[in-house]
Amino acid sequence: MKAMAFRAQTRTLRDLARRVAEIAGLPEQDEKRRAIRALNRLEAVPPRIYCFPEGVWLEILPWESMSCSDPLLRTWEMRLRMAISTHEFLGDDQPIDAVFNVPWSGEVGDYGLPVPQTMTDAGARRTYYIHPYSNLSLSSHSQLGAAHYEPPLKDCRDLERLRTPEVVVDRERSAEWLALAHEIFDGILTVRRRCHWWQTIGGVCQAAVMLRGMDTLMMDMLEEPNWVREFVGRLAAHHHAVLDQLESGGFLSLNNGCEWIGSGGIGYTDILPSGSSDPERARCRDLWGGTESQDLVGISPALFEELFFPHLQPIVERFGLGCYGCCEPLHDWLPALRG
Repeated sequence: MKAMAFRAQTRTLRDLARRVAEIAGLPEQDEKRRAIRALNRLEAVPPRIYCFPEGVWLEILPWESMSCSDPLLRTWEMRLRMAISTHEFLGDDQPIDAVFNVPWSGEVGDYGLPVPQTMTDAGARRTYYIHPYSNLSLSSHSQLGAAHYEPPLKDCRDLERLRTPEVVVDRERSAEWLALAHEIFDGILTVRRRCHWWQTIGGVCQAAVMLRGMDTLMMDMLEEPNWVREFVGRLAAHHHAVLDQLESGGFLSLNNGCEWIGSGGIGYTDILPSGSSDPERARCRDLWGGTESQDLVGISPALFEELFFPHLQPIVERFGLGCYGCCEPLHDWLPALRG
C-alpha cells in the first residue's frame, strides 16, 4: 500500500474512531449497559429493544460509500460506521463501547464431506458483517436468487466418512492485524483480540441437514430413527472436538461486553468470566454460547426431544451462560429446554 494512500485511509479510520469514542462516553451508554446486565441476570426489568439490520447493512452502508480502498481497512471502516449508525440512525438499546475488536484470521473446515453448492451470480454476492463488534459475517443473497446445496451423505453407511473439522488459524497474519489496529487506534479506542466463531452459536442441526438433505433427513426420522440418533451423536462429538481445538489453541475470546451473542443479544454481564479466568485464554465456561435448531422447524416436539435435544444439551452446558435458538419458534419445545 502506498504511504500517502495509507495515511489518508488511517486518517479516515481515526476520525471515525473518535466519533465512536465520543458516543461511547455519553451518559446514556452507561444506563444501557446497566440495564443489559440486569436483564442478563434475569431480573424483572423492561425488555431491551435491539435492531440488528444484518443483511440490510449493505443498503444502509453500501460498500461503494466506503472511503478506504484497502480490503482490510475497508472492513474496519465498515464496522466503525456500523457502530456510529447504530447510535445515530437506529437509536435502540444497544450500547456503543470505545473498543476495537480484532479477530483471529482463521476458519473451521468441513466434516470430511464437502457440501457442493451452486448459486446464481455467485460473483455478485457480498459479505456483510452482522454486528459492529463481531467478526461474524454472512453472504448477501438479496435479489440474487437461491443457493442450491447437494447433500453428500447419500448412503447411511457413509457415517464412517465423517471427520472432525479442523481449526486452522494464521497466527502471523493475525498478529499483523492486531499490530496495525494498535498503530491506528491506540489513544482513541481500546484495541483487543476478540474473535467470535459460529461453532459457539450452533452447527449440529444445520450440519445434519446440509450433509443429508432436509427431505431425506425427515424421512430418516420416521424410517431410521436409530440411525438419525447415531448420526446426530457423531456430529455432536465432532462439534465438541472443534470447541476443544478452539480452547486448547487459545482462540476463544470473552463476549461479556458489547458483543453480539447467541442469535440476537448483547453480552453485558457481571456473571462471566468464570472464576480466575485468563482473559487472553478464555474457555467455553467463560463465555456465552449455545446452539440452535432452526432447520428442524417442521418436526414435532417429541422427535426433537428424542433424537436431537440429548445431543444438544451438553453443548450448551459447556458454556458459562447459554443461549438457545435462532429463527425457529420454540414455544412447543420449552418443556424440553426448561428441563
